[in-house]
Amino acid sequence: MTDEVLHAINRAAPLGAVLRTWLVKRALDAARWGRARAMLDELEPLVEQPELRSWCRWARGIAAYASGEIERAIEAWTTEADDEHAAECRRLIERVRLLHQGGGAPQDADVALLRAIRESDQRASAGDLDGAIDALDHHIVWLLHEPQSFGRLAARHLERRPRSAGQWLRKLEVLIELVMSKGEARALVLAVPGAHWSEERLQAIRADARRWLDETTPPRALAGVPPA
Repeated sequence: MTDEVLHAINRAAPLGAVLRTWLVKRALDAARWGRARAMLDELEPLVEQPELRSWCRWARGIAAYASGEIERAIEAWTTEADDEHAAECRRLIERVRLLHQGGGAPQDADVALLRAIRESDQRASAGDLDGAIDALDHHIVWLLHEPQSFGRLAARHLERRPRSAGQWLRKLEVLIELVMSKGEARALVLAVPGAHWSEERLQAIRADARRWLDETTPPRALAGVPPA
């Protein structure tokens, strides 16, 4: 069923919040920011659940940020709620403010991430996977979730066989973060001259991460740990 048909149905008879939420998500996935906002205008008056209200704030901020309206995005994401979507709103505010302090271009973040990517690539080429991971495993890479840098961090963990329980746990954390963040809006997407990884390559890394998560078992050092 096409979006046009669904919108025709919507005009003929009011739809429930669940279907309207799905329509907003479809519009966001298709980068149809104006349509997403229009559907949110219709959805939000119907919403009673706190979690869905937070999701609406997240979605409205995404549409605003993608349209270049940074302050409007921050306003939409500002919430006192305490749920998963509200927490994501606060993380996005932190990222966007880091990138756009003073209204300028995110040059400092670009430089820091490109340096980390170059160092990681050089170390990986030399066979130093520990060093390649260390070059990328720091705050700014986790904070910004930029695909070229975080994709490399995941790829290097996939290449390295953990030699300790600590390494296995860190690999688990990185790969879960990669898989669970699918579709999340990025506050920064780098171009890496001469070493840019294609979207197909990044999707293949995500698929490999999901496969590892499906097939992995904890190392012996963790086998005796009782469940929390």
